[in-house]
Amino acid sequence: TPFGMVALGSPGSTGGIGAWTSVDGISWNALGTPVAPQSTVGGPAGLYLTGPQLASNSTGAIETWTTRDGMAWSRVTLPSGCQSIGTVFAVPGGFVALGTFGLNSFRLLASTDGLLWQVSDQGPAGAIYVLDQVGGRLVASVTHNPWTDFASMASDPAMVWQSVDGKTWQPVLGPDGRQFSGRINAMGDRGAAFEWDQAASTWHIAYVAAPETPIV
Repeated sequence: TPFGMVALGSPGSTGGIGAWTSVDGISWNALGTPVAPQSTVGGPAGLYLTGPQLASNSTGAIETWTTRDGMAWSRVTLPSGCQSIGTVFAVPGGFVALGTFGLNSFRLLASTDGLLWQVSDQGPAGAIYVLDQVGGRLVASVTHNPWTDFASMASDPAMVWQSVDGKTWQPVLGPDGRQFSGRINAMGDRGAAFEWDQAASTWHIAYVAAPETPIV
């Protein structure tokens, strides 16, 4: 986050889950939050926490709040049906993220200010499962239909797409010149490409490449 590292933790066996912040990873301080955090993501837009309200007169409803400095908090408005927001990435003109709408149901979200989010109609067609950013480019793993089990993962493999602005998407080409099937995640300043191993029912690294190579 802009103000250091953030982690979720408990001060003791009887304490609830809270957010903690550190600039060096050694000394940690409790972070005052407007919700009891159940999930947290950080990025260029700040820190996002999702959880039930902490106000004394609250109903305990699940809300999402964000902060850029760890002190001033602003409530985030998510689209109807969106349960939580994933890692936020900066793109020209604003931000994008993957929103969770249920079990195995994710949709691309877009915002100009990081506070008001809408479902984007400019994402790659299909069901998006992975969204990351490598070398300044978004990479998304997309299937035709939502996965329901390991068999569906084999019959409907995820194809990887890339975009600079979250609006115009092009296929990611592997070393063989064909669109890469699998997922790509940031690994430092490089992109790690994973392929699905149906026999072992797990992902394995196919290769790691620098951002300027054809993989991304």
